[in-house]
Parts: sequence; structure tokens; C-alpha cells
Amino acid sequence: MRRATIVAIAAAAMTAAPIVSAAPAASAAPAASAAPLAFAPCPERDQAGWECATLTAPLDHSGAVPGTVELRVERLAHHGPPRAKALVNLEGGPGGSTTARSAQTRRLLAAVTARNGYDLVLVDLRATGASRPSKIPLGSSRFYATADNVRDLELVRQGLGVERLALMGTSYSTLTAAEYARAFPERTDRLVLDSPLAPDGPSAYSAETVAAALPALRDVCRRGGCPGGLRGLDADVGAVLARARKGEFFVPHSAVWFDRGRVRRDDAEMGIDELTLLRELLPADESSARFAQLPIALHDAARGEWRTLARRSPASTGPETTPPINSDLTRITACLDLRPPWPHGADLATRKAGAASGLAALPAEAFGPWGKRAAWLMTAAGCAEFPLTGLPGAIRGGAIPPSVPGVILQGAWDLRTPPANGRALAAAWPSGRLVLAPATGHGVLRAATACATGAIDALLAGRPVGGDACAGTRPVAQPLTAGARPQHLRPLAGAPRRAARTAAAVLATVRDAEVELAVNAPRGGSAVAAGVADGWARARRTPPSPATTIRLTRYALQDGLPLDGTVTIRSATAYGARLRLGGRHSGRVTIAGRRMRGTINGVRVDLRLPAALARPAVTRFG
Repeated sequence: MRRATIVAIAAAAMTAAPIVSAAPAASAAPAASAAPLAFAPCPERDQAGWECATLTAPLDHSGAVPGTVELRVERLAHHGPPRAKALVNLEGGPGGSTTARSAQTRRLLAAVTARNGYDLVLVDLRATGASRPSKIPLGSSRFYATADNVRDLELVRQGLGVERLALMGTSYSTLTAAEYARAFPERTDRLVLDSPLAPDGPSAYSAETVAAALPALRDVCRRGGCPGGLRGLDADVGAVLARARKGEFFVPHSAVWFDRGRVRRDDAEMGIDELTLLRELLPADESSARFAQLPIALHDAARGEWRTLARRSPASTGPETTPPINSDLTRITACLDLRPPWPHGADLATRKAGAASGLAALPAEAFGPWGKRAAWLMTAAGCAEFPLTGLPGAIRGGAIPPSVPGVILQGAWDLRTPPANGRALAAAWPSGRLVLAPATGHGVLRAATACATGAIDALLAGRPVGGDACAGTRPVAQPLTAGARPQHLRPLAGAPRRAARTAAAVLATVRDAEVELAVNAPRGGSAVAAGVADGWARARRTPPSPATTIRLTRYALQDGLPLDGTVTIRSATAYGARLRLGGRHSGRVTIAGRRMRGTINGVRVDLRLPAALARPAVTRFG
């Protein structure tokens, strides 16, 4: 899922051409007013069950520049008149469409809002989703700051006819929700801030994002074990970075994708350098199963086997896959909102010099083991190309008024908006309760649904929210113990050594496929996964059940052992399999309960599986 990630903001800002606006700066304006919204059933098939309305808002809320924008507003239909209270959900990005996730939002929030007397409302902010215009007109980019979205939301409140708005934001839209509360505290009912930005908005250098990667990996190891323990992990990261710092090199790289309903695989080469390694780590916070792969992948890479780390299996489809994002808006809004290390209105040379001097003032340790080479993430560097960066009045920042109650949902393994953000926001907001979810990345409601929904329920009902509401959250999957190198395998007891070692490799391959599929479809849907050495796997899951059937086609984790067959996940604690061995091996095996039975290389086996290997590798969505 691509929500408001400073990584994405910086990457887009550094690659896009500068956008120049000649329009005057936005200024404080008299409050506009909105007519009641006229809702009717949404015309789109994928929005069935929702009522749609269009809110027309001024392009420039000061009135100095003519023009309007049209925002899509959706309300979940129900019997009876509109409720007296409304929870407005906002997607992150900036640039993400809220209505594109309507099915997911309905699954997650419909019951809890209805139970507490709230209408569930979705708003596509300016230039997102079904709002119009979808492209930012030339010369108007200054009117796409968070302050403009805040003023639009006040018109939404008026159009809904409610006295106060409850707002839920995820990632970048937490800034929008918090800014509404700062601007209109008397019109704010309460806030749910999931994976928040820091109190003062986007980070100029993203040092906290980069620095969070190694601590998150170390926590993975503490919880589930890693090759060599914590010292081994630190040594592996150091060895991998040392190799990368010698200059770019190329490693085998596999990818699979859907092509007209068929699966295609391509084996090529991928360039590796320091920044590539960082890019391999950071997406793990949106697909927490990736954390189960990284320790063994880094361990293999430190010993020259890079294929696990370089694998790519991005193909997934389904109702909860990531919708498109307006990348122009991602860049523009983040740069307008940024508080850069140069004065607003400075020329290009001054902006670039300010970005460089600001980075020089930071200690290398602020970026963890990657050091200042992680400067590719700098929002400041990309925004230096944009003349309107740091638009005065784009955000207010600072503390959220204590009159506004709320909850902060924070993932302990969130790298894009790391725990430091949640703690800073909580420290400046005495009526906001910080709920930390262990073993969880970006987007707590989507990754740790039960405990997050419980916290939201308590907030909407006016009950105290426990800071430990998500304390029992388990990892999506335990760290994998075997990778592409056969040296990791521990032969299973109860068979001749060669057959027992092959049986261990079969189990490792099955678990690798299961985790890789969970990486590619963390919220469910159909997905395909590339085997490290060969083949692919495909499956479909429907949240919230982990049940699925995985179909393996020549799927190989290690050279010489492709598997064909099916793996049936029945629950979070039970699975079975029917598999055929190929390559340098032969035979068929079945897995049921805690037994593996069949023939491996002509040897009959009837093996009792260790408890940890007799249950699925993946036990929940996240």
C-alpha cells in the first residue's frame, strides 16, 4: 500500500520536473459556507452501498483567484435519516484516494461507527480519486497545501449538517486531520491518527525513517530469532553494506507477474548499491511479512547469496490492493507543507545550498548504519527544485488542542512514520492516547485490525482508551530459518540423513512460498510469488481468514529442489500439503497434522514435525 510515505514523497520530488506557480499566496479568508450535500446512490458498481455527493469548494479560499474544485463525498447508506455525528475517513499519500478503499473501509469501520451513532463518510481530497480536476492546473499548485484541504473539510462539515466532525487519518492524512483540529478545535469531535506524521509535518531529511530500520530488524530477532542472534544481524548488515560501498554490482534477480491471467517469470540481473539495500528494507513496514524474510536474506547476502534479497513478486490483485496515487500531488503537497532549511522565496541556488547545509549539520549517526548516503531520501533535496516549497500558512504544526480527544495508533515496526513520531505527537497532546502495536508496520488499523478497532470503539463511545490495547499483537509470521543456502537446513529426525535433509528443504520451501505470498498481498486478494531459484506460487486469501490454497509450480527456494502441488492453509494453526519433488530429487510427500509421509529419493519417510513447523508460517494479515 502506498500511503503517505516520506520515502515516496522524496523519490517523486527528486524525479519530477519543477512546477512553477505565478498565483498569489493563500491568505486567511472569511469563512465560506456550504449548502447541504445532496446524496444519491453512487453510480459506480464498486461503490455499491454508498451514497455520493459533490462538494464544490473555491480553488482559492481567500477569494483572490477565481475557480473551483469538486470533491467526491461518500456516506455509507443505512436505513433511517442521517445520524447526528459523522466520522470522516481520509486516505494518505498525499494523493491517495479515500473512496478507492471504500470496501476495505466498510469492512473495518462500518460496525464500530454505526454502533456509536456515527455516519461513516469518505472524502476524496483535492485532485485525488473521483474529485475534479484530477490533474493540478498549471499555475494553481499553491492551492494544494494541507491548509486548503482543511478549509475544504470545514465545508464538508457544513454540507453534512453536523455540529462537529470526527476525523480519521492514516499516514500523511493524519497531518490533515490534526491541522483541522488546530484550525477548528470547536468543530472537532475527536481524532483517530493512524501512523502519524510528527507534530510539525513532513521531515526535511527523513533521518528518523532511515534510523528506524535496524532497530525494527533487531526487534524481529528478539521476538523470533535470527541466524547468529543480534550480533549476527548487526554483522550481516555491516557486511552487506561494506560490499555495497565498494560500488554497484549485479546479482541474479527474479520477477513474476500476471499476463492475461497467466503467470510469467523473468530471470535477469539487478544492480545493488547502498541505496538499493535501503529500498529493500523500507517497504517491509507496509507488508510486515517481509520482516520474516529479511534476517535470513541479509544473512545469505552477507555470504554472497543475493537472490532472496533481490527477488521481486509484485503481482497481486483483489479488492484490497493499493489503489493508484496522484504522484504530482504527492510531491506538491509535501513540498508546500515542508518547513525547509531555507527562506521561502529563495532562488534555486540558495535552496540547494540550504538543503546541503542542513544535511551537513546532522550527525552521520542520525541515519543509522547507512550514514549520510541515505540522503537520497531527503524531502528537502527534492523540494529544493520546487519554488513554492515551505509556503507560509500551509500548516500550523505544534500541539493539538487539549479540548480534542483522540487516539494515536502507532506500529512499532513502522519505518515511514516511525514510533518517534507517535511519541512526539502524544507528548504535545495530553488528551491523545498513544496505542503502540508491537510487530506491526505502517497502517495499524489495516494490519492489527481487532485491537485498533477496539481502541476506536472506546474513543467513539467516550470510554478510556488503554495504551496497551494492542500489546498482544503477534508478528504476521515468524522469521524464516532457511534461505537459498542449504547450509541453514537442519535435517528432520526419523529418516536417513539425506532424506531427512531433503524433507527439511521441502518444509523450508513451503514456508518461503507462504511468506512471499503474504508479502505481496498483505490485505488479501490474489497474488503470485517467485521462487528464489525457480518457478512460482499463486494463491488467494479473503480477509480476515488466513485460510487459502497455495498452488506451487516448479517452486524452488534452493537450487535443485522444485516443488509442484498444493498447500492448504485451514486456519492459523493447521495446514496440509500434497507435493511432488523434482530436479535432482524425486518422490511425493503429504503433510497432515504433525506428520510428513511419503517417499523421498526412493526412501519411505514418516516424520513427526517439530511444533513450530507443524503450523502455518503466516498466522494473520498485516
